[in-house]
Amino acid sequence: MKCKRFRELLFDRAHSDVPAGERAAAAEHLAACPDCSAQAAATGKVLD
Repeated sequence: MKCKRFRELLFDRAHSDVPAGERAAAAEHLAACPDCSAQAAATGKVLD
């Protein structure tokens, strides 16, 4: 998964709308990409 697609999924992830097939790819990308990990953490703080 590329960063652009991961970031597109952040909003969907917050609403549990990410298809099951993309959840695993997103989780792998999140574990490997520090930039997207930081973006996801920041997005999570806003949504909490």
